[in-house]
Amino acid sequence: MLYRATGSPLPRAMRSVLFALSLRPLRVSDVAESEGIGQPAATRLVARLEALDLVRRERGTADRRVVMVTLTARGEDELELMREQSRRVMREVLADRSARQLRQLATAAAALDALEQSMRPRRVLVPSRDRSA
Repeated sequence: MLYRATGSPLPRAMRSVLFALSLRPLRVSDVAESEGIGQPAATRLVARLEALDLVRRERGTADRRVVMVTLTARGEDELELMREQSRRVMREVLADRSARQLRQLATAAAALDALEQSMRPRRVLVPSRDRSA
């Protein structure tokens, strides 16, 4: 509903990537995974965002083969605009709700957030073996 209600000219997938990048820089493969698309499609999506100066690609410092995608200042501005538009829509939708309904929505939102957190893939770090020993 919020994707349709906001005034951003960006397609939903682009907006979704910007929101994902607001949490942390991502590898192109992470973008593909989060969007449920293949890596070639994610690469094209990132290239389109890059052409709009909303993101930039940078080589990893530890591993130069890794390409990280980060928000640019313009991307952060666009993200803030989308967030403000979402807040406006939510204020309008919630304005006529009773206090009881608002409490119920807050409880439901917390439960959904906990469910979403439990469904996130967990990255397990495996200690490297010291080969010099």
